[in-house]
Parts: sequence; structure tokens; C-alpha cells
Amino acid sequence: FGIAPLIQHYGCVVDLLGRTGHLKEAYEFITGMQVEPDVVLWRSLLNACKVHGDVVMGEKVGKLLLQMQHEQSFVDITDTGEDFIALSNVYASAERWEDVEMVRERMKMKGIETKP
Repeated sequence: FGIAPLIQHYGCVVDLLGRTGHLKEAYEFITGMQVEPDVVLWRSLLNACKVHGDVVMGEKVGKLLLQMQHEQSFVDITDTGEDFIALSNVYASAERWEDVEMVRERMKMKGIETKP
């Protein structure tokens, strides 16, 4: 069609793959992109992991997001601890309470507070 894909187009594909439970395909799609994936794509996949109960992939993506946050020090809604909370929720959905506590402790160490 002569359209150069933008990051939003990639985001739509990741969202569709995630909603339909094709998490491995979404991960492979993101890692195979010819542009640098942004945190929105990874967060979309992380949310899909929680919805579909894929803790292994969720942990992988969650840790990747936290590493990106540490390396790039990007300034956006991560200041609220969104990525920590999402990873914690993935663990909670699998009843991995020790991992939930570990993530919450890391949040405390970084001074990130959750709002009730």
C-alpha cells in the first residue's frame, strides 16, 4: 500500500496479537521490528501476559521494562511505578506472593509509592 509503518502501526499489531493470546508471536514481532520498540509496546505485551496468565513471558517483559527504565531513565508515567505494579500484578495473578513482595520492596527502596 506504500505506507511506511510508524510505531503506532506496530503498536496495533502487538495489541491485536496480545488480545488474541499470541504472546510469543507478539514478543517475536517486537524484537524483530526494524525500529526501536518503545515502552508502550512492551507495556501492551505485559498487560496481555497478565490477562492470559503467562507469568513466564510476563516476568521476562516486566524485567525488560524495568531494565529499560534503569538504563534510559526515561521520564514518563513510570515515575508512578507503573511497570513495577504491572510486574507485581503478573506475579499476584499466579499467586507468587514472595515475588510480589520482592517487587514491592524494590519500589520502597526506590521511593516509589502507590496511591490507593
